[in-house]
Amino acid sequence: MDIFSPIRELNLLMEVFIAIIIIFSTKRFSILRKYKSISIMLFTIIYLVISQFDMESIKYFVVVFFFLAVIAAVYSIKLNDLAITLKRVSIFSLVCIYLNLILSIGLGLYSQRMVYNFEHVNLFGTYIVFISILFMNSVMLYEKMGMPMSKKRLLIYKLLFVVAAFLTTSTGAFLVQSLIFIPPKYFSLKRIIRLLLICMFGVVFLYYSTDLYLPKLHTKLFGVYDVFQAYSFSEFYTYSINQDSKALTQAMDLGGSFVWRLNTYLFYYHQYFNSGILKILFGGGVATYSDYAYFMPHNDFIALTLDFGILGLSLIIIFLIKNFKRATEKYYYPLLYLVIFICLRLGFENCMYSSYVFSTIITSMGITLACYQIYGSSKKV
Repeated sequence: MDIFSPIRELNLLMEVFIAIIIIFSTKRFSILRKYKSISIMLFTIIYLVISQFDMESIKYFVVVFFFLAVIAAVYSIKLNDLAITLKRVSIFSLVCIYLNLILSIGLGLYSQRMVYNFEHVNLFGTYIVFISILFMNSVMLYEKMGMPMSKKRLLIYKLLFVVAAFLTTSTGAFLVQSLIFIPPKYFSLKRIIRLLLICMFGVVFLYYSTDLYLPKLHTKLFGVYDVFQAYSFSEFYTYSINQDSKALTQAMDLGGSFVWRLNTYLFYYHQYFNSGILKILFGGGVATYSDYAYFMPHNDFIALTLDFGILGLSLIIIFLIKNFKRATEKYYYPLLYLVIFICLRLGFENCMYSSYVFSTIITSMGITLACYQIYGSSKKV
């Protein structure tokens, strides 16, 4: 429905009914105690009140409610049924994704870098990235049952997800989705340092090669370097906080979309640090960015800081670090990729305020956290 149904409110309403049915089962409600579900719901309700029950805050509440329902549902399904269901859902979603791309071409949207039923190609790319997490969970659960997927078939499925991300024309989604080809063992601290050193040489090569042969891509990837050849950082900072449209337009002509993002980052952090101690600590409620400007931050961690303050952001960072450690200790790579994908996609996009994309992220998170516990348990669930 997310891919084809234009009635987003209907999808949201369906999530509410499904969540209510699942959570208010006595057996399933008891499962949620270990996930501190009451604390999570109280936290969400507090921000509903702070945000004066506007539509964006209600969407937050529904998504969090559905997150808890997903965890409860996953725990109540037998391991074999869970693995089969996740595989079927991810394959069905993959088919729908390709059908959406074909439909977008047929409607003449694709040539305009648009896709059917999604506001922007970056959102569609993000949707694909987090759907792939469901497939990764099914692969791990099949391994636990002693039925590992063949390397050839696994490679084909990975390629299908990467090609789909590439076809969205979202550079970020394509690069993030391509990470599934990097073996999880390379995400240890030592290997990450080595990988960064290799990437540094790769960036230098990419800089000169794109400058010579792919100038448009060069501008998109490295334009920010050219901007700071033309402007000092203090000049650019002044243009950003004052939203000097003429100067910013000239800068973006040099640097492309990354310069636009940097502009929004500087603008919103200036607003944040000048908003008063209470808002700095606790935030201003859901969609606080709209109090300062019409455009979104293009970084969900900045949006989270504006909405929930430094305390809320700290809790999210702790959650990500904790689960990164869990994933590396137990070699549960869907959780590892989930954390990495969250950092890379939310760090450069506006996902939180697209309820259907955000609910997909939260759903994949709930499924992955529950599957992690099931995978690590000694008995089959």
